[in-house]
Amino acid sequence: MKNQPTVPDREARAQGKRLGRSSIPVTIERKIRDALKKGGTGIRKLAAKHHVGVGTVQRIKRELDR
Repeated sequence: MKNQPTVPDREARAQGKRLGRSSIPVTIERKIRDALKKGGTGIRKLAAKHHVGVGTVQRIKRELDR
């Protein structure tokens, strides 16, 4: 495996572009956070309802627990 970024990656960063997966909209994250605070709905159901991955809901829940 290579840990070194490729030339196009370095050029993109030099131009100020963001690399990687885009984040979910703030409104959806807020709805998930509110539902987690309220309780009563499981992680998998929340993920399906808001069309995000289970890992995304787990990340938001982990941020709440901090």
